[in-house]
Amino acid sequence: MEDKLPEIIERFLNDKISAEEKTSFEQRIAQEPDLAKQVNEYQKVFGVFNTMKKRNALKKKLDVFHQEIPREGKMIPLRSKFSFFNIAASIAMILSIGTLAYILMQNKIESDYIVTAKKDTVAVPSPYKKNEKTPPTALTGTAFMISSKGFLVTAKHIVEDADKIMVENSAGEIFNAAVIYIDKKRDIAVLKINDKNFKKQNTVPYAFNAKGSDLGEKVFTLGFPSENIVFEEGVLSSRLGFKGDSSSCQVSLAINHGNSGGPIFDDKGNVIGMVLGKDGAKERAGFAITMKTIADVIKNAPKESLGKKIKLNSSNKIGGLKRSVQIKKIEPYIYQVRVD
Repeated sequence: MEDKLPEIIERFLNDKISAEEKTSFEQRIAQEPDLAKQVNEYQKVFGVFNTMKKRNALKKKLDVFHQEIPREGKMIPLRSKFSFFNIAASIAMILSIGTLAYILMQNKIESDYIVTAKKDTVAVPSPYKKNEKTPPTALTGTAFMISSKGFLVTAKHIVEDADKIMVENSAGEIFNAAVIYIDKKRDIAVLKINDKNFKKQNTVPYAFNAKGSDLGEKVFTLGFPSENIVFEEGVLSSRLGFKGDSSSCQVSLAINHGNSGGPIFDDKGNVIGMVLGKDGAKERAGFAITMKTIADVIKNAPKESLGKKIKLNSSNKIGGLKRSVQIKKIEPYIYQVRVD
C-alpha cells in the first residue's frame, strides 16, 4: 500500500479517485500528521509543475520559443521516492529566465483564484424598492458575529462601495447594517448592525483561535451559498494560502459562491479563519484568511472606526459537544449579507 502512496496522492490531487476513495483518504490525512505533511509537500511541488506547464503552453502560443530548450539540467531530488518531484525540479531549472521575464512583463499568466461572493437575483426585503416588478440584483455573502453588541466580520469584496447593507440570520430576522472598518489589503470588513429592532445577544458560544490549527485537522464552515444556511466539513490542507500567502490558509472544503465571509471552525468549534475564495482549477480547494490576521486587523483598527475596543471571546462553550449540537449553538450567529 505504502509503495503506491505517491500514485494515490497524485490521483487525489488531480481528483482522479472515486468519491469513496477520496473520503477514505481525507480521513487518513486527518488522522495521520505525517501523511498530511507529505500531501502538503507534494501539493506544493505539484503546483510548481502545473505552473511550468501553463507557462510553457503560453510561451508556445505567443511564439516566443525560437530555440530548443537546453536538454541538460541539474536534477535536484526532493524525495527519492517521488520521481514526480525530479521532473518538476528539472523543468524549473531549464526554464528560460529571459522568456519568463517576458511573460511576467506581459502579465499574461491568469490566476485561478476566485472570490466566492454570490451575485444573484434575489428579493431584497424592505426597506428596498417595494414597487419594482423585477427584484433588484444583489451581491450576497456570509458574515459571522464577533461581539454580542452587533459587530460582524465579513469579506471586503462583498460590501465595498455598497449603497445599502442588510443582514439576515437563519431565523429570518433582517437588520440594517453598515461598514465601520475595511482592510483592503487583507479583504476584511467589520460591520455593525445599526437597527432598532436588533437586541443584544448572548456572548458568542465559539472562541477565536489566533494560534492556528494542525495540518490535517478537521474543519467546518457554515455559510449561505443558497438561501438557507449550509454546513460543509473537510480538513486543513495547507498552512499557506493562495501563492504561498502566509496570512491565509488552504482548506479541503466545498466552497461555493455565497460562502465568502463565512467562518472556518476547527474540530472543537473555535474560529480559525474566514472564507475568501477558492481555486477555480481544483475541487474542494478553498482559501481562508487566518484568525490571527483578522484579530490583528481588529486590534490595530483606529478607535474612531470601531467606537470602542472589541474584545474577542476566548471561552469556548461548545468544544465537547457533538457536531450537530455545535451547529445548533453556532447557527444564530451566522448571517447572510445582502448589498445593493
